Amino acid sequence: MAHDSSPKRSVGPLWPATPQRTAPEPVPAGLLRALVLALPLSLLLWSGVAAAAWHSTPRPIRHELHQDMAKLWHRAHKPARHN
Repeated sequence: MAHDSSPKRSVGPLWPATPQRTAPEPVPAGLLRALVLALPLSLLLWSGVAAAAWHSTPRPIRHELHQDMAKLWHRAHKPARHN
């Protein structure tokens, strides 16, 4: 059996080369600053909305709600009973 000395064609890589990953775009400083300022301001706004809703509720209903919340709080914070 004779050795085949004809030049072999290069087939190439078995899979295409992976493209180089580029660094993600940096977040603009203005957007970051806006988000940092927006969070406390939105919390302040919503706490004001909640306070306004609470104080616009009639007093007897507020009293009942307060008692219910107090019962739930005390039930959740009972000391553990050891049997």
